[in-house]
Amino acid sequence: MVQLTFDYKAYRKESKTSKEAWSSKNNKQTLAERVYDLLGNGKLANFEIARELEQPLSSICARINELKKDNLVEDSGTTTKSEYGKNCVRWQRKK
Repeated sequence: MVQLTFDYKAYRKESKTSKEAWSSKNNKQTLAERVYDLLGNGKLANFEIARELEQPLSSICARINELKKDNLVEDSGTTTKSEYGKNCVRWQRKK
């Protein structure tokens, strides 16, 4: 598991409440950490991650973007078909 730091690149809020919320997470995994851990099992598309973690697709897309900005995940170079027949990028941990 990767532990994201308080000042990670995707973090934007500087308010007191945001800082308190971050510090009170008490070793609970963030959704981004859960996504990163799941990608340790292999290449997955956003919709596959959303299904596995039982989270909204929009939340997974945002977490993938955070992990990309932090240089932790990358496009695997492979795709899979969505339930709508569209090609979807499969993500992997950065090597």
